[in-house]
Amino acid sequence: METDALTFEVNGEPRVVETPVHTAVEVIRGDLGLTGTKLVCGDGSCGACVIQVDGVPVASCVLPADHLEGSQVLTIEGVGSDGLHPVQRAFIGRDALQCGFCTPGFVLEAVAFYDAWRVARGTDRPSRSEVAKALAGHLCRCGAYPGIYAAVQDACEGVFDTTAPSPTRVDAVDKVTGAARFTVDVSLPGLLHGRLVRSPLAHADLVDVDGSDAIAMPGVEAFILLLPADGRIRYVGEAFAAVAATDPYTAERAADAVIGHFVERDVVIGIDQALKEGAMNLHGRGWKPAGSNEFAALPAVRRGNLRGPMSAASLHRFQARRAVENADPEWVVEHRWEFAAQSHTPFEAHSCVADWTEDGLTVFVSTQSVSKVRQLIASHFGLSVERVTVRAVHVGGAFGAKQNLTQETVVAIELSRATGRPVRVVFDGREELEVGGVRPGVRVDLALAGSSDARLPTLTTAAYSDGGTSAGQAVATLQRFAYPGSPRSLLDYDVLTNGPPGRPMRAPGGPASFGSLEGAVDEYAILLGIDAIELRRTWGASGLRARVYDWASDRPLWRDRQSPDAGRFRVGVGVAFGLWAYLYDPDTRVEVRSTRDGFVVANATQDIGTGTRTVLVSAVREVFGVDRDLVDVEIGTSGPLWGPTSSASRTATSVFPAAEAAARSLAGRLEEAVRSELGMTGAQVVSGGVSHAGEFIPWPEVLARMEPMSEVAVRPPDTRLPLTPTTLQGVKLGQGITHSAHIVEVEVDTRLGRIRALRVDAVLAVGRIHVPDLARSQAYGGVAQGIGHALYEERILDPNAGLNITTNLDQYRIMGIADMPETTVEFIEEGFDHSPSGSAGLSELAVAAVPAATANAVSNALGRRIISLPIRPEHVISP
Repeated sequence: METDALTFEVNGEPRVVETPVHTAVEVIRGDLGLTGTKLVCGDGSCGACVIQVDGVPVASCVLPADHLEGSQVLTIEGVGSDGLHPVQRAFIGRDALQCGFCTPGFVLEAVAFYDAWRVARGTDRPSRSEVAKALAGHLCRCGAYPGIYAAVQDACEGVFDTTAPSPTRVDAVDKVTGAARFTVDVSLPGLLHGRLVRSPLAHADLVDVDGSDAIAMPGVEAFILLLPADGRIRYVGEAFAAVAATDPYTAERAADAVIGHFVERDVVIGIDQALKEGAMNLHGRGWKPAGSNEFAALPAVRRGNLRGPMSAASLHRFQARRAVENADPEWVVEHRWEFAAQSHTPFEAHSCVADWTEDGLTVFVSTQSVSKVRQLIASHFGLSVERVTVRAVHVGGAFGAKQNLTQETVVAIELSRATGRPVRVVFDGREELEVGGVRPGVRVDLALAGSSDARLPTLTTAAYSDGGTSAGQAVATLQRFAYPGSPRSLLDYDVLTNGPPGRPMRAPGGPASFGSLEGAVDEYAILLGIDAIELRRTWGASGLRARVYDWASDRPLWRDRQSPDAGRFRVGVGVAFGLWAYLYDPDTRVEVRSTRDGFVVANATQDIGTGTRTVLVSAVREVFGVDRDLVDVEIGTSGPLWGPTSSASRTATSVFPAAEAAARSLAGRLEEAVRSELGMTGAQVVSGGVSHAGEFIPWPEVLARMEPMSEVAVRPPDTRLPLTPTTLQGVKLGQGITHSAHIVEVEVDTRLGRIRALRVDAVLAVGRIHVPDLARSQAYGGVAQGIGHALYEERILDPNAGLNITTNLDQYRIMGIADMPETTVEFIEEGFDHSPSGSAGLSELAVAAVPAATANAVSNALGRRIISLPIRPEHVISP
């Protein structure tokens, strides 16, 4: 390959790079090893790769490398090199980040804006619209936008010119400086680069694979087959081979040189095609679909392409169906609701670096489940668990797509075993959108039959989920727990198609379940002429649900809403209520150690941006009453300290009580040791140190005189028996349900079909909040992803060939900073005193009913019901 020498300055240092002709981001990351610059989209859509070239922010993923010649380049590693920049301080102080993968790009852009703003406007505070315009080329999948707005405004105003905030998030400094190392940043000596060979066809029999041209290429070290068990290709992008080479360019060319010989079969895309009379039975009797949710493990009848129904959640099922059939049509709300497939789109793509040696297997992987994946790897490859080490120090988002042993990990391990060298496999942006995972699309046939007296209606729901080659969605099932008491027929079906397999996504099944139910209830309230919240209250509410109703009905955004105008621009307000189960992992084990310098808290779990590190530290600080800099945290490496999977809102409810229990045990031992070893008879552990003979001795002085010691604790049980006596899929179902209310205000342009979310008020009733800033950030992310699901996000497959036609972040739109409404989040910290930490999880609850509230707001603005998400212009434009 042609090479050229590039001479330029990076972060104030002259550099000369002999490099192939490719993009600037590959020079920055690969040749210079400055991994703070992140590669996500590869087409300039997301801003994660932004650097400054001669003071101008540019997307380095589309900048040819030769444009760096003679320039001055600033990367995140050079920002605040002599002390944190005010923008970095502001991002820390305002918790303007979550997973941190997009953060360096935001910071580089914000620094340029700050510099120009201070020259032109001094310490004036920029408006939200000015900040949004400056950062318009940047996306954050975690939805950290409210914090980013506040951070940039504060920095420009001078709030952090001299103030160094104490970070709420313990890894914030690493993330705003680019020091946080993700799986995609891992490089080992002798590293090879793996690439998967994917099918261009959605349905075919694989007859033969010819890899001879690939194997003959210089630099190609391995070629392996990944043949399906029955030789059948079932979706575009299904991998059937893989290669490993000495550099990523050779690996890509080698993958392109592999030839698959296929016999094409009929393609079935979407629910209509799959259920059409005479449709081809895609999968045969013995084939088992992948799991798009935990319910895939439950037995279900499959007839052709239809799996189900699952009906165990029904209450007087046949009575409900008869009641709906015989109801007065005037009081029946009945629709077919449609919800498009939503891509997870984590900004750190699926990635793995595997190193198989005689001493064992080390796997760096972007995962939601370090402990579980370690066990799955050991089982899959016939190894003892002790010979497998899994590491995920930082994870750039997941949202449900990275819970299990996924293909990039298996392939990286196989290639490493074949070559005896470490191998990296990373999906590119197109692969991530194509096969990285989606929330299945859903069709919901729902009928709600009531009467003029506003009694609790009878409900029938049949939900059909299109998870491609996966199954296990539970949409109708969730409606069992909302407005309980009336008969209801709740049927869940999986429709098997030639689409890539769906995976669990934040609040799996929730948006479609509450989107249809809450929309129907909203319409029923309009039929009755009753306030939508007051109608729900008449159906009976107590405890947390009653508190949530009180909160929502008293919010000015709801209480003072006006009837929409009839002109082009119409403002509507909608409300929806959600709920979620309280889950925890009873096997969680946490160690707390004392050292000469402070304390260490350790667990094998991972932090996917939710703040698990900070939650663990907060538990130790709460017991010992120490500053945060006296507590170190060790997570992200497998071992005997079992860590929970970061899903189903279980992580904080599992690790906090275990850490607290271990810290209390250690405090007791330290107190005994102080009395016996230091001769302080009668000494007592108090907040911040030890009290003895009327004196207070702070922990640093005490620990400096003590031998290190440690305590390990398993998560203590609840004081009320769980609803599931045994652990299922790594969790127990505790008693109690979390509740939420979201009120959304939108502006609808009925001429152009545009919708803007203006304001959101939200309350989450989840028990005690351990770290309010982090909890609020999670709730902001739920709003961003929920509104995105309602207004923008739609994975689209070609109906004839099964090709994904939303293959980049221009075609697959997620919420940008300018789309983020002004959002207020509050918490009701009650209801879970039986939990050892007094809390339940909130991640799922934060998003579950947001699409419903958004659709209800648009329906309010238009005066007609919206039953299809996302809401496209043709749904809005007035006839």
